[in-house]
Order: sequence, then structure tokens, then C-alpha cells
Amino acid sequence: GRTFTLAAAMKTHTVTGATGLLGAHLVVHLLQQQKQVRVVHRASSQLGILKKVLGYYHPKVQEQFDKIEFAEADLLDLPALEQALQGTDYLYHCAAVVSFAPADKARMLDENPTGTANLVNLALHLGIKKLMHVSSVAALGRKEGQQHFDEESHWVESKNNSAYAKSKYLAELEVWRAHEEGLNLVIVNPSIIIGPGPWQSGSAALFSRIAQGFKFYTQGVNAYVDARDVAAIMEQLMHSEIDGERFVVAAENWTYQKFFASVAHALGVKAPSIEVKPWMSNLAWRIEKLKSWLTGKKPMITKETASTALQACYYENQKVRQALNFEFRPLEQSVQEIAAFYKKDHSA
Repeated sequence: GRTFTLAAAMKTHTVTGATGLLGAHLVVHLLQQQKQVRVVHRASSQLGILKKVLGYYHPKVQEQFDKIEFAEADLLDLPALEQALQGTDYLYHCAAVVSFAPADKARMLDENPTGTANLVNLALHLGIKKLMHVSSVAALGRKEGQQHFDEESHWVESKNNSAYAKSKYLAELEVWRAHEEGLNLVIVNPSIIIGPGPWQSGSAALFSRIAQGFKFYTQGVNAYVDARDVAAIMEQLMHSEIDGERFVVAAENWTYQKFFASVAHALGVKAPSIEVKPWMSNLAWRIEKLKSWLTGKKPMITKETASTALQACYYENQKVRQALNFEFRPLEQSVQEIAAFYKKDHSA
């Protein structure tokens, strides 16, 4: 009977969004911490992405992958989701539709809040111990002329907010409501998360673009953070006494020019050298929109991403550093390490 009690004592850590960059790094981290991990995923999701990310950190990929329990459920399918969450002690919600393409706006504004509402309602219903909700610094809102953001920043309707930002803000409202109803939880608001992963999407695609000779940069400012740091912070907050608080998770604030130059340097290619002025950015997204109409492919640059790239936004990380006594990896080091993975993947 000893094996039974051991299995019973193992707490189940359930992760949604494990095929995304952060979710995959969280799974890696939880396995390193000897946790019992369950991944809730849609039938259509690409589990190969998770395997690939595991491979960056573990020589014995299959052995690690086999430790994971998989449960199929869409966040919009309540009966399947309830089944998938049975026996969960700790729930990490990393899943979200992320897009800046106008075509995805309605879907995002519907699915991100609805999926989150379903999840928190089931967490309350099933008596899950604690929820870790992954929001975004975008959900803090960006009002005209505001440059500095921290946990006290709150949502203001403004044309500087993307549809993605609004969908994450609305999802957060569901989480705060669940807290009022008695659910233990913490929210993290990460900045731009960087790490090795699918090189064609998200922040990892920046490494591909720059490797292929991308020429443009802006003087806009944003904060970046290593996916491994976000994962470690999430796990530490989950197992802390902290409840009902949010934390901005950002390592350093850099201009896009500095970030692109750092990536170019790490990849051994020429740094982008043409500064994009507002008129060029306005032209670029219109050309992309036209191309997208003609080809049916998603635009590389949208009106939203073009405007974001020109804004200067500085994010404060004091609160999480003090709460956990946490030191972030230097961004320069993260860029070097991710570039090394990129080169290894592309040297074959």
C-alpha cells in the first residue's frame, strides 16, 4: 500500500496552454521540480512544440515527455473540461488566443474571457487549491501619454490598447470575480516573453526574422523577460502564502533597437540599421493589409503592432523581486542562450 499513499500524496499540477512558449517552459520547470504534471490541451494542438522545448533542456526527451499526463479538452467545452480537471490541486492557466490580426479580434474577445470564466468556475466547483492565472502587461492598459506601469496601473479605455489587451483585461475580471467567490489565486502580468520555441511564431519569430537580415528598428521601448524566469516565478508564487495579488513579471526595459541589435550580435548577423518613422510605420501596415487581402495570409505588421512599436512603455518589477527575493537573468544572457539554440536548430 505504500506506493498508493505516495501517489496520493503527489499533488497534480495542471497546465493549460502547454503548447505555447511559456506553457512549455512551465512544464519543463515543473518536471525539474519533480512535480506531477497534467497538460490539458485541445485535440488539434501541436504537442510536438512541447516536446521540442523539452528537448532544449533535457537530453532524454522521451523519458520526460512520458512523465506527463495528457487530458483533451477545449476551454469552451465545459463537460470535457470538468473531466480533464478532476483531481487537480494546482491549476496554471497559460492558454489564450494571441493575435494582433484584425480578423482574430472577435474570436479573441469572446474566447479569452469565456475560456477563463469556464476554468475559474470549475476551479471553484472542484475545490482546486489555487489558480495561477497568466495575464499580460497589456491588460494593465495603456492610456495616452502614460509611459510607466506597475501593479497599481489599471485599465483605461484608449486607442493605445489592442484587442488582445482588452481580451486579457476581460479575462482578468473573471479571475478577480472568482477570488471574491473564494478561489485562492495569483495573477502574473508578464512583459514580452522570450525563449527558444517554434521559430515561426511569437517572440521566437524575431530571432528568425533578424537571422534572415531584418533591416528595421524603432525607438519604442518595451520590457522583456526569459520564459524560464516567468515559469520559476509562477511556481514559487503558487506555493507561497500569497493570495489575491498580481505581479508584473519583467526583467529589463529595452528599446526595440537595442533588443534587435543584441539578437543580431548573438546570431552573428548585421544589426537592423533603418529607423522606422511614424509615416513609414503607417505605410507598412497598410501595405501588409493589402498583401494579406491578396494572399489570404496573416499580415506581418498590423495597425496595432505598428503603433505599439513606436510607444515607450517601462514596466516596474520591484514587487515580485521583493516578494520572492527573486533575481532575473540578465537579458543579454537570455538572448545569447536563445540565439545558441536557434543556431543549433538551423545549422543542420
